[in-house]
Amino acid sequence: MSDPAIDFFGVLSESRRILTAHSRHFLALSVLFLLPLSFFLIAAPTFLASLRSDTNHAETLLRYAPPSKTPTLSKTLFLSLAYAAATLFLSLSAIASVTSSVRHGFFGRPVKLFSALRSLSSSLWRLLLTSTAALAALASISLLSSIVIFTAVRSLSVLDLRSAYVVALVLIAFGAIYLQGNWALAPVVVVVELSWGVEPLRRSAFLIKGFRRVAVALGLFFALGVGLMLRLSFFGGEGPGLGWRRELPIAQTALASAVMMLLLLYALAANAVLYMYCKAVKGELAGEIAAEFDREYVSLPFDEQKKPLIVSVTEQAQI
Repeated sequence: MSDPAIDFFGVLSESRRILTAHSRHFLALSVLFLLPLSFFLIAAPTFLASLRSDTNHAETLLRYAPPSKTPTLSKTLFLSLAYAAATLFLSLSAIASVTSSVRHGFFGRPVKLFSALRSLSSSLWRLLLTSTAALAALASISLLSSIVIFTAVRSLSVLDLRSAYVVALVLIAFGAIYLQGNWALAPVVVVVELSWGVEPLRRSAFLIKGFRRVAVALGLFFALGVGLMLRLSFFGGEGPGLGWRRELPIAQTALASAVMMLLLLYALAANAVLYMYCKAVKGELAGEIAAEFDREYVSLPFDEQKKPLIVSVTEQAQI
């Protein structure tokens, strides 16, 4: 097998190789977690519409329905919390199971559905705490940055108030993209290294050095793909979910959910592969290979010269 380059297309190529080699396994994980998650995202406008109305028509699960009566506050709160909890559980479960499986597939180990599901018990709460820490850090940095940037822009007395807001938002958006690149590997660090909180964010920023552009490119690529699918799903001129969706609502929803499922699967796999590449460049895979593949020969799909690298592991862990 030729060595894929350690860049945007190289990461996607290696991700495709792993997913294809264990297609049934990843299909099972996708059906369990990613397909319901995709449907929840596609059905978000319908869910919001149902909160604004008291209609019980079955067709509201597949298309937009105009609001009639406003439901009670307790009903709205309960449904919102249930929707958020289900979406969060599916997201974290998909990250944990797919990341664990891709890591095994990267080394050519057998991947098993039971092992992937068993990893959820140790990863879900760590992912939840790390996500909370990341959101808190992002909110704090964004708030502080917005105050500083807005004050600095206004102090120049060149732009009016509206223009100052626009400049501040643009700069904050670039800052958020930079942080996304730095923290891209944090979910993989949580699953693989069993850390949580701020530590995965720090660890990700260390590993991603030299590959930040690749991480940002992957993040934007899959974000644009998901955003495009959401936009096509909600396309219509008369209201959310109307237009061409009125004719074939079931087929359109199913197709959009399937495409989004594939996008999310490849996004998670690419993130895990990028993590392995970053560890290899930092020279951190040698000890892991020595510990788990004693007296084995492992073919790794990378090296600085972009040639197949054969790593020999002996009892003394000399490579």
